[in-house]
Amino acid sequence: MPTKLDLDKVISDKPVAVIRTCAHQLIVNSKALEVTGITSQEQSPVGGEIKKFESGELKGHFTETALGLVMNKIPAYTAVEYRHMILAAQEKFLQCGITSATDPAVMPDLLEVYKSMDHNGELKIRVNAIPIRVPDGASSALPLPQKYESDHLKVDTVKFFADGGLSGMTAAMKRPYKNSAEHGVLRLDRNFFKSLALEAQQAGFKIATHAIGDEAMDLVLDVYEKILGEKDSSLHHRIEHVGFPSSKNLEQMHRMSISAVMQPIFIYELGKNFHQYLDDDLLDKVYPLKTILHSDINVALSTDAPVVNDFSPMRNIQSAVERKDAEGNVIEAKRKFPLKRLFMLTVWEVPLPTVMRRTGEALKKGNWQTSL
Repeated sequence: MPTKLDLDKVISDKPVAVIRTCAHQLIVNSKALEVTGITSQEQSPVGGEIKKFESGELKGHFTETALGLVMNKIPAYTAVEYRHMILAAQEKFLQCGITSATDPAVMPDLLEVYKSMDHNGELKIRVNAIPIRVPDGASSALPLPQKYESDHLKVDTVKFFADGGLSGMTAAMKRPYKNSAEHGVLRLDRNFFKSLALEAQQAGFKIATHAIGDEAMDLVLDVYEKILGEKDSSLHHRIEHVGFPSSKNLEQMHRMSISAVMQPIFIYELGKNFHQYLDDDLLDKVYPLKTILHSDINVALSTDAPVVNDFSPMRNIQSAVERKDAEGNVIEAKRKFPLKRLFMLTVWEVPLPTVMRRTGEALKKGNWQTSL
């Protein structure tokens, strides 16, 4: 990873913050450290890291919850800017034939923009907005949002982050990464997470928790298990990513009806990093789609864009079936998603040609409501 010294060589008179595409790591230059007032005396917050050189000097490198120390000093986006972003993303989705999308870490100001656009009829796709409970840099949780549901916008789930990203070595692992002493970062205190999850559940919200590493998987499922006795049986929670589930984890997910929201495209776009950071035995277990499916666990495939560049549904399906990285290397062929089962999961009651024809007609008319 670069440091402030690398950024200083490029720009030294203006504050610069460069976020990694995974959104779990941030590099700033010396001017940004000066503007934010962060010094070498600053202690790393719970669930985050402030990286330092051996001398104790700041590297300008922040991970996980420590990003908030910098991001909270950057002026927030305006409602107008958010609207432009949503409209631009929506057009890209429609070009790919995507009719429904999830925004999995929504802050209160962004949620209000979504509601406003929904009221004004500007949403052409269905958006599942998932408000975040504990933003980076926050010492306390945000209030629970109001539930909301219309034809194009739904708010019935809240989001937590249990760990970081695998491709940047911040996913929480029980053993160190390859050729490293790093174990990643566990972002949530168990009791804090449990109390907030229970509060959300009692208010009727489903819970979505980011968990990739085996340490994070254990934490999340332990908390889910402890709060499940007090929940409505119709309320099913989910885990985002599910990088390294153990046999026990799979049994828990099946028994508690926990959904696995997985991203096969990671294999294609991030596979090179997996080879670099994971020992061979861990590489054989990463994102075990087939194993999870055969454990009779509800599976949903997504992309997590813009963590990845390509959010084409077909590329994602191809990655699930082939498990090849961008250089053509197969990452554990035994974990390939069976094409026959994948097709069965996508069969519609309406014949596919009819769906495609109606969708095309609707797009031409600009009326998404008539498409299905």
